[in-house]
Amino acid sequence: MPVATEEDWIEIQPAQPSASRVATQRDHRIAMAFSVLGLRVPGIELDDPGCVAKTCPTFHGLLADLTAQWEKESVS
Repeated sequence: MPVATEEDWIEIQPAQPSASRVATQRDHRIAMAFSVLGLRVPGIELDDPGCVAKTCPTFHGLLADLTAQWEKESVS
């Protein structure tokens, strides 16, 4: 079992991430974290990518720039 919990602790065993649809719960922190994960794991899809608009309206542009920079460095 990859996750175990008790009243005052949680243990998460590492696993290989795979493509999936992420329920962001309208929480920009979840959307941003899984967006970064999506840079390395193909097929990560957010149910509400727009939930970042209030806290970081330029987030998607910043992520695109980061992606372009990473791809450019990977080719070099």
